[in-house]
Amino acid sequence: MIKNEVNYDKFLLGLFSDFIKEVRDFQKSDLLKICYFISLLELCKFDEFQEELNKLQDDLEKRLLHFNLKLYIFNFIPSLYYLKFAQHEKNDYFEEFLSLCKDIVHFFNKIPDEPFCDFLRLNAYCLLFYNVPSFLTLKKLYAFDQECSSYLSLKKDLLKDVQEIADKYLDKKEDHDEMAIWKSLIFYLIGTVYSSLDLESKALQYYEKSLFYKVNIFALEAIIDIKAENEDTLDEAKSYLFSVQDKFKKEIEKTEYWTFFNTIGAMIYESENKKKAEEYYIKDIKIIECNRYKTINASYPYYNLAILKKDLKEYDCARKYLLEAYEILQNATGVKLEDKDFDNVIYFLDDFQDYLYELCDIDLLKGDISKNSDIKKSLNLLWNIVDIIDRNNFKDERASLRYDLALLESKYYNLKKNYEKAREVIESCLTTEENYLSNKQKSDLKSRLAYFYYKLEDTEKYIENITKALELDPKNETALKLIAQACIPKESKRFLGKEHWREIIPIGVVTLIFWGGIYFLGKVSYLKDFQLLIILITIPFIIVLLYPLINKIRLSHFEIELQSPEVPRKLSKKLEI
Repeated sequence: MIKNEVNYDKFLLGLFSDFIKEVRDFQKSDLLKICYFISLLELCKFDEFQEELNKLQDDLEKRLLHFNLKLYIFNFIPSLYYLKFAQHEKNDYFEEFLSLCKDIVHFFNKIPDEPFCDFLRLNAYCLLFYNVPSFLTLKKLYAFDQECSSYLSLKKDLLKDVQEIADKYLDKKEDHDEMAIWKSLIFYLIGTVYSSLDLESKALQYYEKSLFYKVNIFALEAIIDIKAENEDTLDEAKSYLFSVQDKFKKEIEKTEYWTFFNTIGAMIYESENKKKAEEYYIKDIKIIECNRYKTINASYPYYNLAILKKDLKEYDCARKYLLEAYEILQNATGVKLEDKDFDNVIYFLDDFQDYLYELCDIDLLKGDISKNSDIKKSLNLLWNIVDIIDRNNFKDERASLRYDLALLESKYYNLKKNYEKAREVIESCLTTEENYLSNKQKSDLKSRLAYFYYKLEDTEKYIENITKALELDPKNETALKLIAQACIPKESKRFLGKEHWREIIPIGVVTLIFWGGIYFLGKVSYLKDFQLLIILITIPFIIVLLYPLINKIRLSHFEIELQSPEVPRKLSKKLEI
């Protein structure tokens, strides 16, 4: 038994406030220092972190912890990083990242070979690898040969270092309980390094080793996150959760590691248990609202809850949570799109794109065109982002955003019954982004295009596009609904067009002959109520005359709901330790 073992269990299960309160005045070992400072980070108590840091006597400990604090804030609250640590006059996220890449070599060169330093080294590596917040940053790196070469060389050296640390702790014997905790934390971080590089199989190995040495909520959440992504391993994810819940249910229900609830909420949601998922997201939000500072990740439970409410057609509630998510994202990144601050938006593109798309889509689903200004505002901001992406020559990302815009704008013009404009929007996207859209995206657009051609009574173009949509994606729901519900006339005649006259003249002549005969017989009193007979004989002529107009009205009243693409839940960035 080690001193303060209960306290370590509280830390490992995410009861950070209780843990801090109990150990604040303790004489701290290296392990206790790590757990204490990480608890402060988890609760976003950065000011207290700095105060406690100033009390340390060891200069190396100070430097390593301070560098980890910088990396953490850079990764999760860039706006705060610019205020406290920025090394460049302009708030250039990319330049700051390059500076941190150079600093990491300096900070971890020739440090002691001990668990305290190994942990902080690995923690910094995780943060560095995840400091590439989107694929776009690496693409920008590749535009600079020197930076690219130095980054790739650094990455290679760091991965070699990670493997050496892994080998060391795999061979290390547990001569005391503290070493089991060290191993648990270090193997979790090694798993996170590999996960951040999309090496999920290798990441799972180390997450499972982490749980083997000591049950901890960090590795548990990471395993569930990976396994819940795949339907084949979803049951395994649930079994991991239930096995730990059986033993630590009380502690887990009180955990302040809100990332755990967000991941569980997403997993439960995929199992169609929306009520339970909502409970988990609300737990997240209650924890987050206690924090003075809110990270980029902190916006995700609000976003996920908004999507859940949208699926339940509770649009006002969905919009409320989505606006809160959007505000947190803007405050954390320091990017204010409404103020035309677009310099760093490409590094957080996925989040801004998703939030603006969903805000616009929810307003459209409400079908309230009186919200025209809100819809237009979201669309204009998305178009501004397209311009930024285009200037940076990120063609795949531009295509993705143009696709989103085509879906939104076509839905907007459909509500206004401006089918010609909706058709133009979709055809423009298909033409401009033909080489960059996926088959599924093309199928989505082609099926919508077919619908609008249907509304415009162009049967030939309708059939052409519906056929192409199903060739690209045989499971396309919109296309299948169109085929099932649409009634296509064998012939499409224009009112009083040539084909229409060919039908009107013969039946008109016959009708006139009958009129004359009936009128004559009526006058000589051979027929009574001859006026009624004239009306009955006239009906076929009226039907032939008005059929194109009747058919047009019938077509115009045919509607299908234009489906939005399936929205993935947002999971937190792995590194929250």
